[in-house]
Amino acid sequence: MSVSPVNDVEPPNVLPLIEAGKLKPLAIATAQRSASLPKVPTMTESGSPNFIASTWFGLLAPKGTPDAIVDKLQAVMADILKHPDTLKRFATYQIVPQSSTPQGFAAFIASEKSKWEDLAARINLEPQ
Repeated sequence: MSVSPVNDVEPPNVLPLIEAGKLKPLAIATAQRSASLPKVPTMTESGSPNFIASTWFGLLAPKGTPDAIVDKLQAVMADILKHPDTLKRFATYQIVPQSSTPQGFAAFIASEKSKWEDLAARINLEPQ
């Protein structure tokens, strides 16, 4: 399961600067446009296909946790992510909750890991 903001620079942090005319957003690095910045194109729309780099959050359990407990956690979190109070609070921070299966979330994490490892290798970035 995961909770994923719609863009990589959370609008509440930059929205006042944009509204004051002190900052002009050129694009956002998410798959979809932001609800709070609907006129700002995505990086893909701006000519950089597959340029997606958004912040995401997730709940993980220790390796070896019994499937029954993982399934229970997933079900409880899915319910919490649908609750009106949760949705209202998340909307304040421009967060769009997304529920997934444990297998789907594991695949997402593996994809993110691969993406960033590939980028680090292409630019010769070594761990410090």
